[in-house]
Amino acid sequence: FGDLFIVNLCGVVFVIIGFILFVLPGVYLAIAYSFMLYFVWFLYDGKVMETLERSRKLITKEWFSFFGFFFLLLLINLGGIICLGVGVLITAPVSSIALYLCFESLIGTEEEGE
Repeated sequence: FGDLFIVNLCGVVFVIIGFILFVLPGVYLAIAYSFMLYFVWFLYDGKVMETLERSRKLITKEWFSFFGFFFLLLLINLGGIICLGVGVLITAPVSSIALYLCFESLIGTEEEGE
């Protein structure tokens, strides 16, 4: 839990600094660091900055595609909020599962050859 907290804290601090400097670096970093928690859960090697860098490098290859994906997830969650907030009880888990499946398809966390 401590490693997860430290990596998340560092990522959030960098995103906030990016938003303070100018909005575009903040948006870039918010999207680029979106897989940092999955890297901690599944592929963590004890290095915080390396974990953030791995997430950024993975997403930077197709950044605009990920931006569209996150914008779609945002719209889905906003639709859940519009439904008196109750719909977000459905849309938030669906968004989390969609993000995990995207990470799994890129990295391949399941063992191959079974």
